[in-house]
Amino acid sequence: MDIKSCDPSDNIIQEIDTEKLLNTITMQTDYTKEIALEKLKEFNYDYMAVIRSYLGTNNKKEKSKSLNQEIYSQIRNHLY
Repeated sequence: MDIKSCDPSDNIIQEIDTEKLLNTITMQTDYTKEIALEKLKEFNYDYMAVIRSYLGTNNKKEKSKSLNQEIYSQIRNHLY
């Protein structure tokens, strides 16, 4: 099977999925379809990342460790 061979139905499915993503983004934000498409390309077609960027909630916080967890991780780091 040749990797370069492409089924036209795959292209149609990909276009429909892109349209769904664009519709989702335009409903959740005030982006136009053109801006939404640019943002999708910028975020590698991850629509949730586009929406998070729009809302300003991109920063994922690390879970804070309890005192006990921190003590044991320091001990492990010191020993190894």
